[in-house]
Amino acid sequence: MTKNKRIILLTMLLVILGIIFGIDSIIREQKDKIIIVIFTSLFMLAFTSLLVEHFFTKPADVLASSVSILLLIAPLKSILSEMGWLYYLVFYYSLFQFLLAVISLILLDGTKAEEHWKNKTSYYTKLICSHFGNSRVLYFSLFVTTILTYIDSQNIMFAILFCYAIFIILINPSKLTFKINKKQKTNAGISSLGSVVGVHSNNIFLVKLFKDYKKFEFLDSVFFKYKEGKRIKEEYGIVLDKYYLNDEQWARILVDDNKLCEKIDNTKIVYNTKTIPINHVVLLKDNTLSIRKDICGVIVENSTISKIRFYYKSNIIISEGTLLEVFCNDKKIMYQVIEGNTNIIALEKNNNSSCIIGEAIQLGEWDDNEKTFIKFGWVPNMNTLVYIAKNLDKVHALSGYTNIGNIPNTNYPIFLHLRDTINHHLAILGVTGCGKSVFTRDLIRKIAFDGTKVICIDFTNEYKEKLADRKLKKIVCDSGNNLMAINLQILLEEKNKYANQRDINKIKKAENSIRDTFGCCLKSFLTGDEEIGIFELPDLSNTDETIEYTKWFFKVLFMIAKNRNNYDQRVCVVLEEAHTIVPEWNTMGTSDNTSRSLVNSIAQIALQGRKYNIGFIVIAQRTANVSKTVLTQCNSLIAFKEFDNTSKEFISNYIGNDLANSLGNLKSRQAIAVGKSFKSNIPLIFEVPEINEK
Repeated sequence: MTKNKRIILLTMLLVILGIIFGIDSIIREQKDKIIIVIFTSLFMLAFTSLLVEHFFTKPADVLASSVSILLLIAPLKSILSEMGWLYYLVFYYSLFQFLLAVISLILLDGTKAEEHWKNKTSYYTKLICSHFGNSRVLYFSLFVTTILTYIDSQNIMFAILFCYAIFIILINPSKLTFKINKKQKTNAGISSLGSVVGVHSNNIFLVKLFKDYKKFEFLDSVFFKYKEGKRIKEEYGIVLDKYYLNDEQWARILVDDNKLCEKIDNTKIVYNTKTIPINHVVLLKDNTLSIRKDICGVIVENSTISKIRFYYKSNIIISEGTLLEVFCNDKKIMYQVIEGNTNIIALEKNNNSSCIIGEAIQLGEWDDNEKTFIKFGWVPNMNTLVYIAKNLDKVHALSGYTNIGNIPNTNYPIFLHLRDTINHHLAILGVTGCGKSVFTRDLIRKIAFDGTKVICIDFTNEYKEKLADRKLKKIVCDSGNNLMAINLQILLEEKNKYANQRDINKIKKAENSIRDTFGCCLKSFLTGDEEIGIFELPDLSNTDETIEYTKWFFKVLFMIAKNRNNYDQRVCVVLEEAHTIVPEWNTMGTSDNTSRSLVNSIAQIALQGRKYNIGFIVIAQRTANVSKTVLTQCNSLIAFKEFDNTSKEFISNYIGNDLANSLGNLKSRQAIAVGKSFKSNIPLIFEVPEINEK
């Protein structure tokens, strides 16, 4: 019986009930509260039979019915005194059913097996109260005891009311509905998909669809039975996909080992599972099974501990960097997508089906206390479900660390230790337009705010303009530059002479002057209030003078670090466009000796700087033109988009070939981070937030 039909029938019955109580004088002769008891019992008998418990009775329904009767008759004990022992029979019977329903609900434990004593007790008390405590039994008992006491059995109205109640009892909707559904399943095949023909692979069943199967969607819930030896097993699962094979339609059904379908809403299962034929697959109502809607695929063959391969089948769009979660040995392990390939699935003999196979590297199990990933030492089973990762409930800041971004489309943070960045040196690589420079300037602000003196080697005046919101200082003033330009010219002129023609006194005097000028300038900056120092190149006559000028600056800086401990300051040197300052030997455009001398000076700081609280941030577009002696001293790396093979090959030494191959696919503001400065030293893809510079 459909819901609309039940509502119409209920309306008719209530109208008839109203007419009976409105016109009959015998009923009106009774006390008002007696009339209320008789009317309420008949009203609730009709209402619950047709709308509340039309298919079956749950303990919660018994609870509601018994409580309503107890609340109705308890205050009327004195008025219903003529009922005598019948009153106590109804009262204590309702109370007994109430207690059974409470026990059934309290003992039910979804975390324990069905064989556990709590669930067994809950099941048997549920059977008793649902059969002997349903609304028809309780309200009919109340009606009969009341009418027997207060209405003459010889009166015609007694017979009318009694027949009214019996009619309601006889129109049991659950029996009517069962017959209708049974007819539909055997004749029309409503909600039937097809029949199981075999196991395609571990936990995946192959189903041949009926010609008149009901339309279904990805992840829809299904139920079926099949024989395993002499046993008949029942399974709940989900639809993975549908395809054509030999001019017929087929579907694949997944039954998950991780108890994907263990939570079942029995109120939404309208089938009597005993009547469903073996290997017959039926479609369940929406939300019958507790299934997450963020499933994006299942694990396939050739997955390893460090990298999984998964069959991508989802309405959810994923991309490189998407964070996934997979359950393995009851632990939630996180993976990050790095690749996707089209592939062929073998169905039967020479029949194939196309698909997409994704690849994701293992990040590990998230430790919320340490805010890092911990590597997991095993691989998920075949056909384990792969989900889109959920966001963290809360993200707390860590002392000494700064959050430089998140894993794409999540709130999983990437924490960078500011002081370790100085101690271990940091390389930031990436092509023009990928967000590298904006990110670097924001990082410089954070390092300076943390109390570190930052020296920016600025050849383009970009830092001077973009960092104007911080306390800046030009390290060498114009008068100092003019003085050093004179001394540098003298120094180079003498050094270009033959050794026996050089004026040693002139050389020493020029070197002392340069050393003293740089020393005074650096002391003024390191002991002053300014946070960031800008080192600009003066207008020198040729490239040799520029390199010599830069070499002396770093030479003096290292002397101050060794002899004066930077005047008790931590120093971070930012090498923008590093290929112009520390070029690889085979790309040097001037005298090899001059350039190598500069590279050696900077390399010396890179090698020993940790001992003297001085570190580097090396910024470059390509690694091919930058000194590997300096780059290899950087124990932390942030790699934005790169295209050239030389850069990818160098970076692969840090992050592995799989991630290195994904460098060319990174979006703007996306990068790969790895190294000692990061809280999670596992290489991963992250996204820099939008940074608005003033």
